[in-house]
Amino acid sequence: MIIRSGPHTVNGLEFLQGLDDLDRESRRKLIARVLNTKQISIPTVIDTVDADVERSYAAWPERLFIVDTQGQISYDAGWGMPGGWNRVELENQLNRQSQ
Repeated sequence: MIIRSGPHTVNGLEFLQGLDDLDRESRRKLIARVLNTKQISIPTVIDTVDADVERSYAAWPERLFIVDTQGQISYDAGWGMPGGWNRVELENQLNRQSQ
């Protein structure tokens, strides 16, 4: 998962507002709090303030990919807005790739 700042209106994640204004260690601590709060245990990186990864993957405003261990996109679930993602297909893809 790649974390990038922006308007977070997800209940319980409002504390991410202004993430870009923080130093690297403070950002890391807040992201650790998100992972703990949402019980997320997948590998996670924090994008740069300049949004290098976001731009590289054309991931604004919301986009979901599975990136393999070689750094290649192995599944593109597309943009999540407005209808959301097919969570069953995403889970199937994750299960297939973890075998």
